[in-house]
Amino acid sequence: MPDLTELRDICARHDLADFAQEFLRRNCRYRQQFGAISLSQEVGDQTGRMRGLARMWGLDFRICAR
Repeated sequence: MPDLTELRDICARHDLADFAQEFLRRNCRYRQQFGAISLSQEVGDQTGRMRGLARMWGLDFRICAR
């Protein structure tokens, strides 16, 4: 097990997107939902369901006009 200093160094190499991706990769519920959609035979429906899954898990990033 790394000590606190080593852990800080390891974490400093990653951004928030890295942590979010790792969280989802390890989350059983997300993997089950993603797998169910991925196995869907209806391609048109699959796209909409993937977008819904992304929104539900906070992966929907709106483009802001500046």
